[in-house]
Amino acid sequence: MSLAQAPKYPLLEEVLALCQMALQPMYTTREIAKLFGVSVRSIQSRVTSGQSFARSAGPGEILADRSGGVSS
Repeated sequence: MSLAQAPKYPLLEEVLALCQMALQPMYTTREIAKLFGVSVRSIQSRVTSGQSFARSAGPGEILADRSGGVSS
């Protein structure tokens, strides 16, 4: 009998499940907007204004860092 592995990021994984999304290392701006219930433009504006830091991951792709910030 094996025990189920505890989630690595329990709160994030619960929110992702509510949005019917899987934990993954990279998300599109559209997926992040869906996750937070905002528009894609809102995510882009936060990155542009410096409220979230960013680095290029490809067109329309953003990365979530381990501290919970959003990168693009």
